Amino acid sequence: MRHTTMKNNSLHQGAQKIRAITLSPKEKAAVLARLLEHVAQHPARIVSPWRVYVSQFRFEVAMATVLVMLVTGGSVASAAKGALPGDLLYPVKISVLEPAQGLFVTGDVPRAHWAALKTVRRLEEAETLAAQGRLNPSVIEAVKNNFEKSANEFNAIVESAQTGGSSEQIVDASVDFEARVNAHAQILSAVGQGPGDSQTDDLSSLRNSVEENAHKAREQRASATARFLKRGEQEGYASSTESRRREASQTRSSEDDRTQALFDDRVHAIETMITSTEGRLHDATSSVSTTTSSVQEGILRNVPETLRAAEDALKEARQRQDSGDADKAYSALLDSESAAKQADTSLEQGLRWGKEKDKEKKENEDSKQRSGDRQRFEGGEGD
Repeated sequence: MRHTTMKNNSLHQGAQKIRAITLSPKEKAAVLARLLEHVAQHPARIVSPWRVYVSQFRFEVAMATVLVMLVTGGSVASAAKGALPGDLLYPVKISVLEPAQGLFVTGDVPRAHWAALKTVRRLEEAETLAAQGRLNPSVIEAVKNNFEKSANEFNAIVESAQTGGSSEQIVDASVDFEARVNAHAQILSAVGQGPGDSQTDDLSSLRNSVEENAHKAREQRASATARFLKRGEQEGYASSTESRRREASQTRSSEDDRTQALFDDRVHAIETMITSTEGRLHDATSSVSTTTSSVQEGILRNVPETLRAAEDALKEARQRQDSGDADKAYSALLDSESAAKQADTSLEQGLRWGKEKDKEKKENEDSKQRSGDRQRFEGGEGD
């Protein structure tokens, strides 16, 4: 009896030890990488009853997401969110996690914002790698392809949304997209003019693609604005036709007051953004003046000029509004907003560049310190 009890205790203890065995994050990442590589080399079509309700793409993304969660317990999925091109977990980020997030985004405006977010994220990743000195031709080509894919997705959504006339929300999404892509085009230009390390020479293809998309974004924003204003005129005409039967002048006066209030609110929001960016720029240049890199200096140098463009466009918008040219006033107002957002993005990325360079410098110093300590230790052992 005692022998049986001891045997049961041993089995119980052994089972507990087995349950306690877990994979380290590095081991989980390695297992996941092998699984993804196997799936890529041996694609299989899975026939499922769920296919009646879920498209093939959505089904495969959902299955891949479940696979990641089962294999890693979510730890690798969490780590993949911060992965950069060239990192082991980056394919998980762009091929599994982001498509899974996209499954839950519906409606033209939310989908446009999601596509814009991914587009800008690709450029931020490239700039982070540039600051860390980790760019190479293969990574740049991958970034370019992924950037163009997301930019084309955004353009397709906006063009589709314009079929029946643009909404103000689509116009706003186009302004934001144009501003951010323009900012990153300037930033990549500053990176390319930095001190002659080899990675800057390879940036030309990506920089050209971003500049082309920045130009297209401006054209698309102008088209969305024109459609929105045209639709507004049509709706306004129908409303005024109806109002003739019922005290037209009073209705028109009320509508004019509402339009003016919306215009003033937007002007105030842009003014606040310009003032905030100017203040942050002043603080930034004061604090980084002794440690700034030539690239960071080039990025920050563009901010005042872009802010002046925002102020000039805002002044034009007010003049157009006062003269009764509402359509041109609205377009000038969007020019001002785009420039203000562009300046804000450039400032934000310029400061981030400085932080990445400081981080890289500290890591290099720590590495040299560890190397020196190791050499001294080995030299002491030899003595």
